[in-house]
Amino acid sequence: MNDSTIAARIDRLPISAWHRRMLWIVAIPLFFDLSDIFTFAYAAPVLVRRWGLTVDDVALATAAGFLGMFLGALAGGALSDRIGRKRAMFVFVPIFSLFSLANGLASDLPTLLTVRFLTGIGISSATVAVVTYYAEMYPARDRGRGRRCGRARGGAGERGP
Repeated sequence: MNDSTIAARIDRLPISAWHRRMLWIVAIPLFFDLSDIFTFAYAAPVLVRRWGLTVDDVALATAAGFLGMFLGALAGGALSDRIGRKRAMFVFVPIFSLFSLANGLASDLPTLLTVRFLTGIGISSATVAVVTYYAEMYPARDRGRGRRCGRARGGAGERGP
């Protein structure tokens, strides 16, 4: 099978229970991605009090995470093209999970900056792989239409790709 044959096959498939399960599975890393970003907003005031950080220090830690996300999107997209989306998810999700946990173990600003940067790389790399995988597995006519995700149009025995 070549790429155009596979794409044509995917485009002919009806939305099924497989697609809905896949949606929930790939949504999990996206949930934790956003959770990590928002959690730092709640942790920053505590770090200001406990570590004596300035607003500039907090801004630097935030920027380190977003710089990592920028580089992660570039590198993660290229790597997921090379090794495949699914394999990339299995690489990137543990990376950002590990570094996200390491944020809680940081004991000074330089360590926090490093861990925020590495977390950002993992988060963005995983997000690129997850979103692209999701888009590639849905038929072209249904991409971006959440209303069809809730119900299958085919028979009970249908399975996804």
